[in-house]
Amino acid sequence: MGGRRAQANRRKGGKAMTRTAWRVSAIRWAAARWAAARWVATWACVALAGCGQLGAQMAAPSAAAAHGGALSADARLRLAQTAESGGNRGLAVSMYAAAAAAAPNDAELAARCAEGAGRNGDLGAAEAILNAGLRANPDAPDLLRGLGILALISGRADTAIGQFDSVLKRDPADLRALVDKGVALDMAGRHDEAQGLYRQALAASPDDTAARNDMGVSLMLQGRLREAEAMLSPLGRAPAPPQRAKVNLAVLLAARGDRADAERLVGDGAPLGAVADLARAVPHAADAASASASAPAPAPAPAPAPAAPVAATPD
Repeated sequence: MGGRRAQANRRKGGKAMTRTAWRVSAIRWAAARWAAARWVATWACVALAGCGQLGAQMAAPSAAAAHGGALSADARLRLAQTAESGGNRGLAVSMYAAAAAAAPNDAELAARCAEGAGRNGDLGAAEAILNAGLRANPDAPDLLRGLGILALISGRADTAIGQFDSVLKRDPADLRALVDKGVALDMAGRHDEAQGLYRQALAASPDDTAARNDMGVSLMLQGRLREAEAMLSPLGRAPAPPQRAKVNLAVLLAARGDRADAERLVGDGAPLGAVADLARAVPHAADAASASASAPAPAPAPAPAPAAPVAATPD
């Protein structure tokens, strides 16, 4: 990832990063990882289990070729899922690409195959599948959104915003695109704009877990820890909380110094070192206020034209 490579280069050069630069880099990394985690959680398909099944199905291409036939897109998709289940990531990626190529007009299949390639670590293959699908289906929202998510994972916030805008231009009420654009805006440091989109999504769907979680993260990145906790706590302390909500709440608790509660919350679900590292990237209210105070003051507004006096109304 670009941000992490930049950090490595700075370390090699012996130049210490400023606290502000480290924080921005850590926040961009964290936002990209949150986006990736949500993508996997949203799009994870049910893979076939067992190496025996993998061995049996790997014979299918030879059998089909022997009879002069070709595997269908669905058969290739099943092979990809079986390879993924068996831990053969390279074969899984190649079969996901082959499945998409076998049905070039099927936008839904292209989206599923791109997700599969991304899950198995080949973002280049995922992007190629999405772009090929868009050539046949230029308005497919899942494909456009998929490119936006890939841009998020790669830390390219501006590109991601453009992709999500393409989806929202076609359907302004697309909740997933609203929330994902909010994540991209947060990555770009445009937290107020991001929160406006999360509020819009929550107004349409008050129980939307992703919107509520990302709203809490956005507030946390602004140093508004009390508001962030009010948003994240009901999710992270629910009887069966989403893992990302637990981790985000743990980061917030660690940021305000409540390490014991953070440890109890995540248990074995996340490395405590990673939680502590992310907590150090969270600005506190004093830091946020200082940054706001050091920002250049806006130009004074022009003086209004004289107006007739208005009678005061009693309280």
